[in-house]
Amino acid sequence: HADAEHITVMVNRRANQLLVRTTDDGNGFDPAALTEGLGLSNLRARASGLGGVLEIVSDAGFGTTVEVAIPT
Repeated sequence: HADAEHITVMVNRRANQLLVRTTDDGNGFDPAALTEGLGLSNLRARASGLGGVLEIVSDAGFGTTVEVAIPT
């Protein structure tokens, strides 16, 4: 859906957190206009169930970054 040519996945440990970040160079979208579909709801629920948070940063035409921070 994103028409991305490149996707980067980063897994990192910082202080007392495990960070998982995916970034693509696809179409992007306006996060304010985002509706909670089943996939996004599942991601948020899984992160929350582990005591973590999910953050989505995107801008139409400039790709998307999804980051999950989970306490260790």
